[in-house]
Amino acid sequence: MPDRRPTTKGVSVSLFDGYMVRAMLAADREPASTVQQQPNEVVERVYKRYCHELVGLDLSQLSRSQVSVTSVRTGKWTGKNVEELPGQALTVRLPFTGSRELLQYGVLAYSQRKPQVVNGAVELTIQSPGRLTSAAINSRVAEFIEDANNCVEKANADAAQFNAKLRSALRSKIYDRKDLLDDTADLDASLKIPLTSVTSQARVEVPVQRKSVRVQESPSDSPSAEPHVSRLIYEDVVRTLSSFGRAMERLPDTARSLGEEAIRDLALFLLNANYEGAASGEAFNGAGKTDILLNHQNRSAFIGEFKFWGGPKAFSSAINQLCSYTTWRDTKAALVLLVKDVRATTAIEGADQAIRSHPQFREARPSDRPMERRDYVLASNTDTKRLISVALLPVVIPDPRNKVTEVTETPTPTPRSFSDYPSAVEIRRAWPDVLANISRKSLRIAALYRDSQINGAEGDALVLNFRSALLCTMAADDSQHLVDALYEEFGVRFAITCQVVPRPS
Repeated sequence: MPDRRPTTKGVSVSLFDGYMVRAMLAADREPASTVQQQPNEVVERVYKRYCHELVGLDLSQLSRSQVSVTSVRTGKWTGKNVEELPGQALTVRLPFTGSRELLQYGVLAYSQRKPQVVNGAVELTIQSPGRLTSAAINSRVAEFIEDANNCVEKANADAAQFNAKLRSALRSKIYDRKDLLDDTADLDASLKIPLTSVTSQARVEVPVQRKSVRVQESPSDSPSAEPHVSRLIYEDVVRTLSSFGRAMERLPDTARSLGEEAIRDLALFLLNANYEGAASGEAFNGAGKTDILLNHQNRSAFIGEFKFWGGPKAFSSAINQLCSYTTWRDTKAALVLLVKDVRATTAIEGADQAIRSHPQFREARPSDRPMERRDYVLASNTDTKRLISVALLPVVIPDPRNKVTEVTETPTPTPRSFSDYPSAVEIRRAWPDVLANISRKSLRIAALYRDSQINGAEGDALVLNFRSALLCTMAADDSQHLVDALYEEFGVRFAITCQVVPRPS
């Protein structure tokens, strides 16, 4: 974007640089506990505070003042002052919605006519020595509208670029801070030197020492002092389970003969061969048919669950079971998704959707390898402040005797029921990803849809609300990018309806 820097009281200030600095400072002021437990929510909260709302012009409300007689400066110097002649003048007013600061930036950066941004509108005074004509006024108004549209389009494109940069910068800063906080907690937990006692109460940890899992008990009334599995041991356990899954994939004939309980027992054997407990030597214990638990004081600090994909309903039951455990403030869990006799993408995306649509879902964390691992945060049923970090680990067990054959004829599609289509809530949840997809193809069109709100979705019909009639028309004319992005996200080609819903007075 151009480096246009409006000057105030002799100080050069960049609108976007100023907002970026303020956003980074605000991110630093966020509470450490919130950054550790809900980093995505922190990113979105700070982002919404400092992103720029895109500007829309309301051409339907274009208006003018009454033509008046006035003195018009000719620009000629008479020796003492600038020449003034009698003439005519009027002011044209074009209302706008969105950020006044952004529009002012657009006018200063891109306008050829330098209109004034005042009282919710862009205003341009048209004047001339002598007499104005209707043709001259209409021509000047058309030039004014074209100039204003150009300013808005370019300012919105700059803002969309800034907003994307802001979200990325905030995500990096918040997650870097989270990593530092987690690493600091892990380092502190691993030290053998006792802490200087401030009170008689001491912190309870489940530390890592040469892959030993130990629970040190010392009561405390402070929620922050509750025991938890450190991030290092959790990541190591997840890596062990993931490697176990990859080994099963390499031996599909053997793996296919095993049921959930047998697979659980093998994993339990592997975990207890790698991790020793502080007392009995068995860090992990079996519970039920498919659970692996690390317990302390009859509460689960780590939960492992093995489930064959049997559809969204069956998988949701596994999620319900996770959320039903009495948890520490930050219980860690792993859901090993066993995929057999069904397409891998169907099972993995179905599991992802089941987790995201669960009432206890709080956030999904970024993943570099979504087909191997995805991470989520869920809340306990009994206390929404107690969180469960869940790693979804897909394990695909193919049948080597069955080969996937190409379909040479186009099958007759089975009609979808409304329950098979994504809901408005699911679309809203995925909306940032949809807009990011559009941005890679057209920043201008992505900027249009950032100003919209999802009114509702029924089947393959999606209704969007716009506050500006102009933006609504432009979005409706360029809806194909949105249709394609939604198809990539949900596998549905939506029919898009754009409607104008004025800002509440």
